[in-house]
Amino acid sequence: MPNLLLLLFLRFFAPHPIHLSMMEVFEENQQVVFSVTLFADDFSAAIGYAEHAEAIQNGKTKTNDLIIKYLKSKLKLKVNGKPINYSLSRTESTHETITCILKPNPAQKEVSKIEISNELMLELFDDQRNMVQARIPGKKEGALQLNKKTVTGVMSW
Repeated sequence: MPNLLLLLFLRFFAPHPIHLSMMEVFEENQQVVFSVTLFADDFSAAIGYAEHAEAIQNGKTKTNDLIIKYLKSKLKLKVNGKPINYSLSRTESTHETITCILKPNPAQKEVSKIEISNELMLELFDDQRNMVQARIPGKKEGALQLNKKTVTGVMSW
């Protein structure tokens, strides 16, 4: 967890010229899972890390609570035409990125259609692009490019 806090704070020191998120849809333990990878500095700004830093340091606010609150406000998912709820299973980080692993509740095992409404970072950057790639065994692979003009996309198999 301290590494995640450090990565979120790095937004002040490592600006970059591209605004991109990458979402992957894959199968793990025979259920569909979603991962979202974002630049740490951008994500820190989006969740308001700087504004909550003192409360996080004092243990009054949890970073994961800020993360899931932001994701649920900006990322809507439908599987087989039905809206799904999801939880933050875990986060993984590098020195530049944060990956959020999201698991649907209840688990989704049979998937023929996925609809994704992705507004991540659009409030911050006019040039934000949100890529989506699906790789589910036995299904055709799919990809979407979402942005301010096209926030929702559908993949069907």
